[in-house]
Amino acid sequence: MPYRETDATRAARDRRRTALVGAGVDVVAERGFAGATVQAVATRAGLSASSVYTYFPARSDLLTAVFRQIASVELEHVRTAAEPRPDDAPATAAQARLARVVDTFARRALRRRRLARALLLEPADPAVEAERTLFAREYADLFGAIAAAGVGSGELPEQDTRIVGAALVGAVASALTSPLAPLGADVDPDALVATILGFCLRGVVGASV
Repeated sequence: MPYRETDATRAARDRRRTALVGAGVDVVAERGFAGATVQAVATRAGLSASSVYTYFPARSDLLTAVFRQIASVELEHVRTAAEPRPDDAPATAAQARLARVVDTFARRALRRRRLARALLLEPADPAVEAERTLFAREYADLFGAIAAAGVGSGELPEQDTRIVGAALVGAVASALTSPLAPLGADVDPDALVATILGFCLRGVVGASV
């Protein structure tokens, strides 16, 4: 008779796969994608390296799943911050939403800097790079949609919101993770976030804020 997977074995398989992805997230947070070897992830998950290939045909498949897990969580936090709120003043609603998005993005990146750098900047397998591009587009679309809402309401001046979205993502990510980012021990996180936010708001409002 052909083998038929039972509910119990399916659940066990799903648990092990979830454990591997979770272990991968922890390893990437500590060592980046370069240090996330199959052996390192398997050891963290309490499994053998050979068993990893039961769930992921190649290391690139494992790292892609890890990247997708990390990026999905971060994107969800930012999307929540972008939601309009009843107390947003109509005259500055887009700016308030943009402020929450930048603040959420920046502070989460600052809390886990190694992970943020891996997520946003670190060279990785082409499959991971493809996922990175997809998520970068999601962020750009989100920023662009906020700017478009502001333009539509008359709060913001006319501008190409597609370019604005891409520019904002690039500015925030570079200020937080690039080699030029001022992230020494003497940097005040609040001042850093305020500076990034001020830059972004001036870019979309077109005046001092």
